Amino acid sequence: MEMGGKTKQGYTITSALDADDDNYFYISVEEIPTSVCREVLNLNWDGPAEIYVAEYAGSENPEACGEGDTVPQMDFKFHKQMDVRAD
Repeated sequence: MEMGGKTKQGYTITSALDADDDNYFYISVEEIPTSVCREVLNLNWDGPAEIYVAEYAGSENPEACGEGDTVPQMDFKFHKQMDVRAD
């Protein structure tokens, strides 16, 4: 799977397989507004197995998004079957 480029909103997006477990892949989005980061974490979205905020694993607390205008990167880890969570 390869993905690159920009979203409709202009965010840079990339994808990669998990280097340690090829059952998982990541979608990374760069320079997300802090308000969007908080909203994503408030959604309690069960699609990704894990969500990383600025490389911190398991960030489910909207405070992890910080106080600046943007978050450098959010990574969304998905199981290749997308219906299996990594708990």
